[in-house]
Amino acid sequence: MNGREPKRKLGRVPQALLFDNIPTARDYRLADLPRDSQGNVLYAGTSQAGYHAYVDWLADYLHTTKLPANSRQDDLCRAMRQMTAEAAVAGLGMQAAFYDNTPLPLEVLEAMVEPEDVPESTDPQYVEWIFQWALKRREERADEDAAGDHIACVSVDLSGEISRERIRQYLDEEREREALFPDAMDEHFCDIPWRIPLATVLRTIPSKTKRVALLRIFFTAYQEYSRK
Repeated sequence: MNGREPKRKLGRVPQALLFDNIPTARDYRLADLPRDSQGNVLYAGTSQAGYHAYVDWLADYLHTTKLPANSRQDDLCRAMRQMTAEAAVAGLGMQAAFYDNTPLPLEVLEAMVEPEDVPESTDPQYVEWIFQWALKRREERADEDAAGDHIACVSVDLSGEISRERIRQYLDEEREREALFPDAMDEHFCDIPWRIPLATVLRTIPSKTKRVALLRIFFTAYQEYSRK
């Protein structure tokens, strides 16, 4: 689900929960969805009943999974194990919202959509083309800022490092997502690429009531910080 139902405020979240200096990435290996006997996905709507039913299913699903984190999310999971369960899922919800909103520096995202001569993403030179275009855009923006003629756009990751590796990682994530969800069904379920870090916490919680409460904290944080 997209975290639209809960309306509670989390209050101030400590800066440490931004997982500073820890690489953030999506992992789609835990991509199952609850389905009826005809194979139709359940709870894909936005009703309160659907939300609660989905969270109830997810609390069991993530409690029983034993899939280890891969290199993309291993550091993230390690950091979460050092936190309280509540702080870990709240911080993950915040980090997931920031990443989903701005997965790459603004100039890289601009490079993917603005130029008319951008190569196809399957072109062997695509990553290098995007990298060079983004670097040039950042240099131009810096020059405009220095001249006092430019008002910088606001972006969570505006000043993030522009690197070929980050671009490749993002493209790999997108290919995995599109292969699993050609119908874009995942857009209804913001938790999917963050399930392995969530499972790192939930598999240690024997109480289903507590697991459900933790998932609601995650969705609330995701909702709140998606609007920032």
